[in-house]
Amino acid sequence: MRYDVITIGSATRDVFWKGGFKPVKDRLCFELGSKTEIEDLYFSTGGGGTNTAATFANLGFRVACLSKIGEDPGGQAVLDDLKELNVDSKFIKKTSDFHTAYSTVLSTELDRAILVYRGASQEMESKDIDFDQLEAKWFYISSVGGNLELLNSFFNYAVKKNIRLAWNPGHKELKLGMGDLKSLLSNVGVLILNLEEAKKLTGEGKISDIFGSLIKLTNGIVVVTNGMKGVDVCSNKSCFRASALGNEAVERAGAGDAFGSAFVAGLILKNDIEYAIQLATANASSVVSEIGAKNGLLRKDSLGKFEKVKVDSFKF
Repeated sequence: MRYDVITIGSATRDVFWKGGFKPVKDRLCFELGSKTEIEDLYFSTGGGGTNTAATFANLGFRVACLSKIGEDPGGQAVLDDLKELNVDSKFIKKTSDFHTAYSTVLSTELDRAILVYRGASQEMESKDIDFDQLEAKWFYISSVGGNLELLNSFFNYAVKKNIRLAWNPGHKELKLGMGDLKSLLSNVGVLILNLEEAKKLTGEGKISDIFGSLIKLTNGIVVVTNGMKGVDVCSNKSCFRASALGNEAVERAGAGDAFGSAFVAGLILKNDIEYAIQLATANASSVVSEIGAKNGLLRKDSLGKFEKVKVDSFKF
């Protein structure tokens, strides 16, 4: 089968702890030896690989997810969710050496803190993958634990097979620095970063200089998100800007994945950057209205929600 999209990245088991603790300035503190009561908890699955797969599947695409999980209840929860979403999990590998990645989200009225165990998701290796089976129009790649050899394998295969590449690098990929990532960037069709990541990667402080640097390197579309302030998007032909919808956020987990995957979905559907921004903004706004990185995502029959997103063109 040839998929519309194969998403590549982490698969996690998530637990959300709601309330029962208050931040002190910009810290969450717990007294050693104490017990802290929480108001509620909620379990879901997450990770860049499965979150983005959920968006594509909800919007009607043929999608598979490539990741690595443990042979444990968390891994089974991931597989169960993907099956329910109609995402093909044939490329997800299991290991008995590591637990499935796990995130604990501590939510307060002001913000959140996340405890992360990377586990099996960062242990993926090229030897785990039968590349000849990866037939797709697009790869959507998020974090693979900073494994440069694995990234090169995916990118080289995509170029060889004329598969388009969307890339949302994670913290460990960005730590590699421009020297190691430059050759990869030259093959990216859509690069998705938040503003802090874009500054770190380019070493530039001004948004105009950030785009000036990245457009030359990617020769594609560069997306730079800035939380509730919205997004700037530039190609080598034009630039666009949109504000966030401003809906009240219940939980921000998965907003970046929701935005990036819906942006690429919009490009596939209409090959129009403005449309892609509208769809992505609405999808991210919708997912933060519920707890869990997959709840609240737009579905194919609810696309009308994005029409109120205003997109403006601009020049530097």
